[in-house]
Amino acid sequence: MNTTSLGSRKNDDRIDLVSKYGYAIGKKWNVGALFNFRSQMFKGYTYDDDGNRTLSSNFLSPLMFY
Repeated sequence: MNTTSLGSRKNDDRIDLVSKYGYAIGKKWNVGALFNFRSQMFKGYTYDDDGNRTLSSNFLSPLMFY
């Protein structure tokens, strides 16, 4: 995102992959699983009042599986 007063800043950057898998193991029985992978692509920064930036997150950081 680019603003007149703040310059260029990262707005929203995320990778979100969701997968479901199901398998019939009998006439009345099924097994299923859900996989969720969540992270980000680019580096993230925090900015102080003077406009100086500090690295706060990197590629695939944080990385969450559930």
